[in-house]
Formats: sequence, structure tokens, C-alpha cells
Amino acid sequence: MVESSIDAEFEGSEPDRIYVLRNGQVWLQTSYEYQYVYRFAPRVTISPSGGGCAMAVEGMSRTVQVVQVEAIQSRISGQFNGLDYGRAYTLQNGQVWQQKEFYIWYYNWAAPSVIIYRSYSGSWMMKVEGISRAVRVERIR
Repeated sequence: MVESSIDAEFEGSEPDRIYVLRNGQVWLQTSYEYQYVYRFAPRVTISPSGGGCAMAVEGMSRTVQVVQVEAIQSRISGQFNGLDYGRAYTLQNGQVWQQKEFYIWYYNWAAPSVIIYRSYSGSWMMKVEGISRAVRVERIR
């Protein structure tokens, strides 16, 4: 069993949402459950459930199924101008990742935080601070 807190604002659950906990673990929601509740750093409990794990979040009426994922947390170096297919993103940790999914989102931000994680399908996904959707990426350096 894991007991911790969400490491930021929490705006409910939805499929494929990533949850970063204050203990450093990263979890991905695998169930098709939508719930809205706003909390800042709510407490969570993750426990085994039916061959997977169920996450209970303070203030939510139902649990959601989650899986722990391998993740890289960093920031984009310099100015970030948004998402676009084929664009390369240099991280402050020196890694370079290229977007491999057709999705455009214009967004100007200086050095936003990013989480790059391996999804349960095996693809690497990149979630940028301030953008609700993650995109498929591939490491090129």
C-alpha cells in the first residue's frame, strides 16, 4: 500500500491522466473513470485491487485504477513554443526528445516542467506543464 499526496493541484480523474506523488512515484490512470473535484495536494492511498491497483483520492467518491510508470522529470531548456509533429525538445537534463504524434498546441512558456513516461502500451509520452494532453515522443539524444 502507498500513502502519499498529489504533488500539485488536483482537478479530478480522467483516462490516461498522470499523477505525480510527493514521494516521487508517478502513476497513470488506466480506468475510464471521469470525476471532477478540485483539491490542492490531496492525500492518496494506492492499494492492490483485482490484479492492479486502485487509487483513492481525498474528496473523490470513487477509486480509479492506476499503474505505476517509469518516468523522467525535467524542464524544457529555454523558451517553449508549443507542441508540433516532428519538433525536437531539449530538456535541462541534456536529453532530446522528438514529437512523433500529429498534435499541435501553441503555447509560449519559459522552461516549463515536463514528465516523460512510458505508457502501458509501451510508447513514451510527454506531458508539458500547462497542457492537459500528453503526446507520443521518441528519444533522439
